[in-house]
Amino acid sequence: MIKSGFIKKNAMAVVVAFVLSFILFIFHHEVGIAALIISFLMLLWLYKQYKTEQADFVRYVEGMNNSFELLAENAVFNMPFALIILDKDDHVEWYNTLFSKMIGKENLLGVDIHELMPDLPIKSIRKGEKKFHTLKRGKQSYQFYANVIKDERSRIFGKTLIYALDNTEDEIIRRRFQDEKMAIILLSVDNLEEVRSNLDDYIKPMVMGQIDRIITTEIKKREGLIRKYEQDKYIAVVEKKRALEMLKDRFKVLDAIREIEEAGNIRPTLSIGMALDGDNPMDAHNKAKIALDVALGRGGDQAVVKAGEQLNFFGGKNKATEKRNKVKSRVIAHALIQLIDQSSEVFIMGHKNSDMDAFGAAIGMLSAVRWRKKPGYIVLNESNPSIANIFNTFLHHTPEFEKEIISGENALNKISESSLVIVVDTHRQSSTEEPRLLDKTLKVVLIDHHRRGAEYIENPTITYLEPYASSACELVTEVLSYMSESPFLSPFEAEALLAGITMDTKNFFYQTGVRTFEAASILKRVGADSMKVKNLFKDGYETYMAKAEAMKNVVIYGNSIAISHVDQETKDGVLIASEAADDFLNIRGVEASFVLTKANGKIHISGRSVGRISVQLIMERLGGGGHLTSAATQIEGMTLEEAEKTLKITIKEFIEEGKS
Repeated sequence: MIKSGFIKKNAMAVVVAFVLSFILFIFHHEVGIAALIISFLMLLWLYKQYKTEQADFVRYVEGMNNSFELLAENAVFNMPFALIILDKDDHVEWYNTLFSKMIGKENLLGVDIHELMPDLPIKSIRKGEKKFHTLKRGKQSYQFYANVIKDERSRIFGKTLIYALDNTEDEIIRRRFQDEKMAIILLSVDNLEEVRSNLDDYIKPMVMGQIDRIITTEIKKREGLIRKYEQDKYIAVVEKKRALEMLKDRFKVLDAIREIEEAGNIRPTLSIGMALDGDNPMDAHNKAKIALDVALGRGGDQAVVKAGEQLNFFGGKNKATEKRNKVKSRVIAHALIQLIDQSSEVFIMGHKNSDMDAFGAAIGMLSAVRWRKKPGYIVLNESNPSIANIFNTFLHHTPEFEKEIISGENALNKISESSLVIVVDTHRQSSTEEPRLLDKTLKVVLIDHHRRGAEYIENPTITYLEPYASSACELVTEVLSYMSESPFLSPFEAEALLAGITMDTKNFFYQTGVRTFEAASILKRVGADSMKVKNLFKDGYETYMAKAEAMKNVVIYGNSIAISHVDQETKDGVLIASEAADDFLNIRGVEASFVLTKANGKIHISGRSVGRISVQLIMERLGGGGHLTSAATQIEGMTLEEAEKTLKITIKEFIEEGKS
């Protein structure tokens, strides 16, 4: 090291020498010059000493750096975990024995890392996008870390150093923690009262006992805890890994309950809501409750599993059981009267691309608003071929009707917090004519007959969602009948409602129950003319020819499913697809039908079924929804051929799952 004290002392002596030499020079020139020469020689010697000691210090520091570098490199190369060095082209330049054992190969020098580990995202590692990457090798789990050497003095400058830490034990603990989390399961017998009322007194205890035994056995064989807290409701707690076994079995308990032979004609059905995660027991219970509500809203006889924000559906392949008790209709009717009276105005809307059922139900609700002498509007952005006949008929017979039809933008300008919004024939906010209306008021009434999907209008004031019903018009007719003892429907309004029922039941063939005919009889009593209703369904020549093209293109897939398409895009495309799908069910041996067509830059698919195949579950997998026997979807970003191929794959998966 530089002896700084020695340099400072000698530097001071040289300065003194130069001062004395200068004084001597003044009094005696010869002596002064000699003294200056000696002082100059002393300065040169001192400078040489300084440079020598500085060089020694630099060598000392460099020696220390080299020692540290060697120590660091030796420490890295001898670390007790898998290690590899890659060159700039991702070829192996050096590796240790642990890495060779992890890969299960030898002689790795010069091999491309992409060949050795194709699942290792080397580019992402180099960019530092993630702190580490977890990969599995056999039964072991590793966390891979990487470092690009940027020190130019290093022997491995520019190389990529990758090392892997064995975190198998941590992964086992994490997985065990996940497996041992508690899943909350809520179970509800959908139709217990209907089942009991259909049984003789001596059989009732036997059937009730069988229901209890099947449900209890299912939970206990999963080593879970179950308690019955109401006559038809149960709550269970099961470890998550055991709950996942129920998913793997596709909830066979649903079939076991439905197959209780002693129940006679009305078989019991079960709905299940399961939450696989939750921040705490209360959160998990709330999630299970949401899942159960969705299962019941879809008609029951199914399980809904909530994992995070995702909902998974199991079952639901059977027709919803019709409820014979009309108390709910009566209660909703009286509550709806109060809501209408308390509102400044009422906005009624159905789904986009309105059909006879949505438009007919809206007309029925508008009649109730008129009866209560409140301003009412049907929100409809534009007419379409499906409702053109009934739309024009109303404009002809009821001129003021034109002022009661407004666009979504006009509705947004008129609506206030005191307004009421009534949604019919859909429960998905994004599917309504004007979704933004629902955010402008807290008073929302929902009337729908479709099985509930994952998307749902949040917190409606009144909900009347009954999947057993044939149509929204059936539900609206029931509600209107309880609003007043003396009918206020005009014959035209009654025909609009009857047209909606007729369309969704395919002339009273599908999804038709006792209450469907009762609703039709109510409408007939107030003057609905069946022949006028029939005229509302007449097609034009072009529509008829397009349906003929669909018939020409039909193929039978899987022995019982008719699939067809209409190549030409027309304004009546959606109507043509739905009517053609209906017609294909008349072919002997056809259980379900699907027709594809182009509509507004998308591929529209209409699905129909006689009830043995759930077209709703198939359409849900493609982003749509509907009913057991009638459903639809729209697909973006595909050609007609690609959409048909995707549809066939989806049908195949659905059928194979049903067999397992």
